[in-house]
Amino acid sequence: MTTEAFIDICERSFSEQKVRLGPNQREIYAEKLRRFTNDELNAIFDKVLETTRNFPKIRDIYDAARDCGFLQTEMPQFRSHDWKESACNLCHGEGRLLVIWQLAYEENGWEEHRLKVIRPYSAPEIETGAHDFRTLFRCQCSAGDASTIPAGWPKWSTVIEPVRKVRA
Repeated sequence: MTTEAFIDICERSFSEQKVRLGPNQREIYAEKLRRFTNDELNAIFDKVLETTRNFPKIRDIYDAARDCGFLQTEMPQFRSHDWKESACNLCHGEGRLLVIWQLAYEENGWEEHRLKVIRPYSAPEIETGAHDFRTLFRCQCSAGDASTIPAGWPKWSTVIEPVRKVRA
């Protein structure tokens, strides 16, 4: 459900349609609701129906969002990445890789990325050129599956081309 649909259904569902938001109030509600996806708004509305008797205030909506797990109330606790040296020739047991690419533009709207360096993420800093950029990967070895490495990082693979073309 969209933010506008959320506001409309709240106006229809609560207080026998006695509550109507004015343009300024509607704008404030819409601004506060934009942070949620349509699916999240559906779940939040279901929760608001269960917990709120009158037209929901923004506080009620955010409480429902928190109950649904859509608002983070506590900062995640920092977990350091502990690792042991291994025989892996890419990450040496760290599980994290820093991959440096060189960027070369082409005239037809495509970019060419050339693999320049693969090294453990925590290895000493190296100087990079003006057209170099860095990416993070999990190593393909078992150390790359460590719980302290974000699962959203792509996993390095031998099938990744050392020269790749992407749309600019």
